[in-house]
Amino acid sequence: MSVFNSRCVFCLKMLFAALAACLFTSAARAQSAAVKPYPRASVTFTAVTPDAALKAMIEVLRKAASEDDVGTIEKSLAADLQVVVCRSDPLLPCAPGAPGVKTADQSKPAAQRLRETICCPGVPEDQITDELRKETITGHIAGALESGQTTGHETPGLVCMPSWAIYDRDKAKAIIAATGADPLLLRYASEPIKYRDTPSEKAPVSGTIAKGDLVPMLSDIATNMPDGWYGVALPSGKIAYTDAIGLEELTPSGTCFRKDGSGWKIALVMAIE
Repeated sequence: MSVFNSRCVFCLKMLFAALAACLFTSAARAQSAAVKPYPRASVTFTAVTPDAALKAMIEVLRKAASEDDVGTIEKSLAADLQVVVCRSDPLLPCAPGAPGVKTADQSKPAAQRLRETICCPGVPEDQITDELRKETITGHIAGALESGQTTGHETPGLVCMPSWAIYDRDKAKAIIAATGADPLLLRYASEPIKYRDTPSEKAPVSGTIAKGDLVPMLSDIATNMPDGWYGVALPSGKIAYTDAIGLEELTPSGTCFRKDGSGWKIALVMAIE
């Protein structure tokens, strides 16, 4: 390749890089103009240490899920088991009887309620088989128990897995209204999250999102974002950038246990569609 051609290739690369930077900057400025300050809000968790009986039950269920043993899981269901399928929108409550929540028919046996309700959002009824229902149940239990973390729930007496975040939905709505963010991208920081003014490791750290704080991720500038980076809207109305891991969803699928006269039982199953 001639020196002239090499210089042309180099110039083209520099031009494309400049255009990409320009597109990113323009998108970021447009998004920034739409973001307004909002009151800081955070989630809380009610820490619960499982007793020996619950620990043993969790291990039994883990083993059953890994072996596709639905029978053992169904034996662990409370007679009044509640099963709900909620939307992934964290602004909406995920509870039996809440608007938009699919709730199991309590007149049916617990095992039937679980099989029919949790399986299978988006799948045509004529394609749902018994095997698919079983796979959905074991997959749900395995996913719920994977983290090993147990917390309380808004409903007294329940112990849930994974961790169940408690937060003020009115404050969450205010955050979305102020930032124009997609509600599905509202997150909480599971650990302190460092952020920068530009999406680059060379940029100095300009602040930290505190553990537990609610913060919306921004989708409008994602198409021009460097790989692994994402924008967040801060309470100040400023847009910041981070490549840290630790912003978690507010609406995970989960399983909750309750202790009664016969021991621990699965009392609530929450699936997200």
